[in-house]
Amino acid sequence: MAVQGLQKNGMPRLDEGRRLKELFECIPRTTGVFITTRLTLTCLDAGDELLVLGSDAGTVYVYEKSRKRTGMLPTQGKSNSVSCVKMFEGKRRVAFGCVSGNVFIFQIQLEVGHKLKTFTLSKEHVSTVTCLAWHGDGQFLISGDEQGKIIISSIDFVQNRHNIRVLHETDSPIVQLSAGVAQDWVVVSTMKKSYLLCSELHLRKEPIPIGQKDRKMSVF
Repeated sequence: MAVQGLQKNGMPRLDEGRRLKELFECIPRTTGVFITTRLTLTCLDAGDELLVLGSDAGTVYVYEKSRKRTGMLPTQGKSNSVSCVKMFEGKRRVAFGCVSGNVFIFQIQLEVGHKLKTFTLSKEHVSTVTCLAWHGDGQFLISGDEQGKIIISSIDFVQNRHNIRVLHETDSPIVQLSAGVAQDWVVVSTMKKSYLLCSELHLRKEPIPIGQKDRKMSVF
């Protein structure tokens, strides 16, 4: 068993080195109908209550620790192999980026009978989405790609609308994004350097470099 005891907040604790039996029993080992191929898990994100895993089949699995059960977000096809996944657990929002450049955003409901709410961003990135970050209490999603483009998307599930704009473009792949809940700044790391980027375009602040020199080697 992977769950051993409880955390201080009352949620089940997952002990290091123990197999997630309940999770992996619900994930198929192969995918396809006429021609089957081995399913590969490509990325994950973990929170107090949920564990989210992406796959090369375009499928995302959501494991609920307290109930020891696994759900599956609708498959987006082999062409949408999942390259990164990020959840905002407070509002149960899951975003995942794909090799195709598509980004899918879900407002998940684990209870039976509740309809999934979703947005699809399909034209903003033309290369592999490499990383994601939630910003502003889950109201904004920031995404970066292999060509160095950073997009910020405002999400409103109540009004069923979203707005998208280019936040910044650089000449190096984005490898990490980190955004706070209240701050207007985003930490961006590329293959060459790291810098602070203001998420409010109307302020027109230039990126602030972190360090004086470019990286001499890959961060991977």
